[in-house]
Amino acid sequence: MKAAYEVHRAEDNGWIFQLKTGDNQVLLHSDSYQTLGGCLNGIESCREHSPFDRFYGRIAGSLHFTFHVKASNNRIIGRVLQHISR
Repeated sequence: MKAAYEVHRAEDNGWIFQLKTGDNQVLLHSDSYQTLGGCLNGIESCREHSPFDRFYGRIAGSLHFTFHVKASNNRIIGRVLQHISR
């Protein structure tokens, strides 16, 4: 099964999306959007920008790094937090 986007209610009563693999692992998640329409627009923006390397970024910390996809306005659309094993 291919990866698919899922939309969920966030803890702040907004909306988030997740990109999940066929075996239900989260590849990418969004920040909270105030409206469902905004969340769906975020998914479309992620689909539009994710094929291009220039829209990816990485921020390294001491115990983790954040990998993210950005829109053309440099706003982060989705991110993955990875913990560094030591």
